Amino acid sequence: MNKFQPFVGELTKLAKATGVPDLIEQLKTAQEKGEAIIYSEPHIGFLAVKPTFRDDELVLFVWVGISRMTNGLKHGVRMCQQMASETACKAVEFETSRKGFKRIAGRMGFIPKARRNQFITYRKEVNNGRWWR
Repeated sequence: MNKFQPFVGELTKLAKATGVPDLIEQLKTAQEKGEAIIYSEPHIGFLAVKPTFRDDELVLFVWVGISRMTNGLKHGVRMCQQMASETACKAVEFETSRKGFKRIAGRMGFIPKARRNQFITYRKEVNNGRWWR
């Protein structure tokens, strides 16, 4: 089954909201080139992450996260922290334009790092493999 098909509606909506009309194609291309890791389970969610260097540090950037689970955000963050720890990334980062995420991100240990246009980048350090904090 195509990893993207069960999430076309959500990905299309996200593409419109972020002004990236070719988001699905970008994700497919990044996966094919080995630049992004895509996890997709129709009843659980969709996650696209890519290890990247920022300020001379390897971080796990969460490109897209869609959850269909109760407490899915909490589960997704734990999964990302574990992946970051296992791949020697120093932190997990994501960007969002949603204002409500400021409070949610803070409760999950993320701090605002930077602003780019309407987006805010949030970051959570991954310390010594202790990702469960």
